[in-house]
Amino acid sequence: MYPGREVYPNAPLEFVAAEVRFPYTPRLRQEDQIQLVADQLNDLVPIFRPEQVQTFTLTTEGSHAESDILFRLLDKTSTTSVAFQATRIVIETTNYPQFEQFSELVKRSLTALASVHKIAGVERVGLRYIDEIRVPTPILSFSISTASGNRETSFRILMT
Repeated sequence: MYPGREVYPNAPLEFVAAEVRFPYTPRLRQEDQIQLVADQLNDLVPIFRPEQVQTFTLTTEGSHAESDILFRLLDKTSTTSVAFQATRIVIETTNYPQFEQFSELVKRSLTALASVHKIAGVERVGLRYIDEIRVPTPILSFSISTASGNRETSFRILMT
């Protein structure tokens, strides 16, 4: 934490997500097992919402579709969620005051998961920030130029 750090009242940050991927854990496909984790996070994300998700994989050999269940826990304003699948946990929010609060939410979520299920390891950790920057006046056109070898390509886009 940085004392005296400026907090912007209208910060452009719109969405933050942390994801931890781990080896396949079959018990995390069971609603009763997720409920054990949800009980520990009930003060933060009390709404339990299972969702059916579809994953499509495209390869040179063709396409493949898989169906899976995602267990989502939401806060009462639907601005923060903790979602579980058999290979990952995702913590998301559109209400991000400071890193410390988000970090605490991530820590509590991972601690709740670890207290119920022994995860074999971590395969990937990701943190995403999405900003929205609003342009004060409309942009009616813009140009993009790219150079590749001895060739230059230009695009002009007009918006109506």
